[in-house]
Amino acid sequence: MKQVSLIRLDYKTNRGIFGVLLIEGELLCYTLERPFLYNIRNESCIPCGVYLCSYVTGAKEGYLLQDVPNRSSIMIHVGNTLSDTSGCILLGKSFNARKELERSREAVNLFEGILDRQDFSLSIEEYLA
Repeated sequence: MKQVSLIRLDYKTNRGIFGVLLIEGELLCYTLERPFLYNIRNESCIPCGVYLCSYVTGAKEGYLLQDVPNRSSIMIHVGNTLSDTSGCILLGKSFNARKELERSREAVNLFEGILDRQDFSLSIEEYLA
């Protein structure tokens, strides 16, 4: 099972949280999540921790995080701004001065291609300088 890590870089702001996503220790892309608001449903990013992720199909298709405390339907998907997420993790190949991700579809396609619909373990942590 591949090890995927999300390192939150800009954790305690109200502008959203930018981070980096690594697969087996190699940088793949950037992430954007909602600010931390104590895990409030549809408003906050999810807590740091380790989550099993599985590929799902149906009304929503993509990677779903399992057993997120007090949350459901947390996925990794395409999006550029905080308005594109209610707590999910957005991926992008770059970001701009307006605090938006860019080339999100490219990042998600690359991510899903590498993982090939296989389950993986996602570790979410804060960067501590």
